[in-house]
Amino acid sequence: MTTPASAPTPVLIRGVPDDSRVQLTVDAAGNIGYAMPGTASFLTQLRTRMAPHAQLTLGPGFPVRIPGPRPGCLINYIADADQARLANDAAEALVDATGLPCFNHPAAVRATTRDALARLLADVPDIDMPRTVRIRARNPADLVAQALDAGIAFPLLVRVAGDHGGVSLARLDSAEALDPLHGIPWGGRELYVTEFREFADADGRYRKMRLVVVGKRVFIRHLAIGDQWLLHADRRGPDEIDEEQAFLAGFNANVLPRLRRALVAVMQRVHLDYYGIDCSLRPDGRLLVFELNACMNILHNSRPSPNMWDAPIAAISNALLALLATPGAWHHRPATPATQASATPAPSP
Repeated sequence: MTTPASAPTPVLIRGVPDDSRVQLTVDAAGNIGYAMPGTASFLTQLRTRMAPHAQLTLGPGFPVRIPGPRPGCLINYIADADQARLANDAAEALVDATGLPCFNHPAAVRATTRDALARLLADVPDIDMPRTVRIRARNPADLVAQALDAGIAFPLLVRVAGDHGGVSLARLDSAEALDPLHGIPWGGRELYVTEFREFADADGRYRKMRLVVVGKRVFIRHLAIGDQWLLHADRRGPDEIDEEQAFLAGFNANVLPRLRRALVAVMQRVHLDYYGIDCSLRPDGRLLVFELNACMNILHNSRPSPNMWDAPIAAISNALLALLATPGAWHHRPATPATQASATPAPSP
């Protein structure tokens, strides 16, 4: 009697940051855990709903090895090439060595650093992607000099490469007003310098939406509205609930068609399978893109249910689970004449 071979198993690749630092967490019972930054951030919400899979950790001190016994495909959970360059490079070597289909291919992750993305989307007519350069400055005056040499115009934004969520972010309105830089813990680290775009609407309010791309489908995650240009969940205007609810309800019918041409151009250049886009729809119809990457916190709902974000999160979760279970629909899969000839269709709700 022979024992049937085990079915191929998906392998999820996690990456240790280049500096080997992780965030310690303590739950209500006092149990200590850790979280690695720079991930695609969906395991917490989807772990119990995902198909059985193995996990492989890469990065400093972790050798690249072929996962066994029968890896069926690779799911790259590394989402930020600035924080985990070594791990992402190792993941790419693993993809090359195995030839397996890979979700969010490491090369596609690398192409979404802020400076690379600014170059990638610079000539798209329907996109306004502010210029961004990466520098390593000795002091604030050196930073300004390098920014001016690169042709970056004031006002400008400065942040440490790899930081998200407004961490270490400063706005400089002139070459003389350098006080905001003193709060940035740069310490020789690489910095991004980005041209700032004023995006207040006619009523003086700022509006930033988060789009989510899952395969070739586009979803709305939320619309943040507030009185400040630096918008986060805790800076939403308290009186904007009705507007956001109406926006979410009408997104597929009223907003997505206006974005279609811009999003098709993005999909043709960004070869990730799952990522977020923080942006603002401008009066001239262009999409002002602040950030695009797989490192966004998309499925976490910070407010108690029921709330207006339950439905968008559920839709994104279901689409992501379906895509994770369908390697043949990923960008990176074993090439066949059919896949080589396929074209990127228009995004759909």
